[in-house]
Amino acid sequence: MDNHDLVKRAIDALNARGVNTYRCSFCGNNSFAIQDAVSTVLLTSEIRTIELKNHLPCLVFICKKCGHLDFFSLLELGVIDKE
Repeated sequence: MDNHDLVKRAIDALNARGVNTYRCSFCGNNSFAIQDAVSTVLLTSEIRTIELKNHLPCLVFICKKCGHLDFFSLLELGVIDKE
């Protein structure tokens, strides 16, 4: 499955859960962009320790007013299966 399909499935999952009116959690603005590719958040076991195998796939919403990023887990949305 390519990035475009994952993003579409994530947006569909958010809409199905009733999350179809996004407001920035920082400034309250409702004008945003959705990153057109899946991002990953690096998970670490302690500060300054990088474990390259541990990443959380996410959909990113970007506020057009303040630039704040909100991340939505593709695992919790059911877009990617948990292992």
